[in-house]
Amino acid sequence: TWLAKNKELRGDLIIASKMVGIGLPWIREGKGLIAEDMQEAVNGSLERMQTEYIDLYQLHWPQRGVNKFGQMNYDEKAFTSKEKEEAHILSILEAFDELRKQ
Repeated sequence: TWLAKNKELRGDLIIASKMVGIGLPWIREGKGLIAEDMQEAVNGSLERMQTEYIDLYQLHWPQRGVNKFGQMNYDEKAFTSKEKEEAHILSILEAFDELRKQ
């Protein structure tokens, strides 16, 4: 609510937010992040912060085969091929570019 009450200061601030990928049951029911979900995530951030734009938007835990949170031996079959994993990451990057243009 502070941003909404102090709109004249918005240009002096750098506002950052983030979206997360797979794993947290209270965020998108723990489902992984796909490009189609990104617009909804950004809109939610804008609404919660009551601002018209975000200066820095970050992605935490994209879907990819890595160890995380101290859990070793990740599921290498999260994607059926390296090409599908690369296509997924490319779709996320393209969605980020579209959001940046908006």
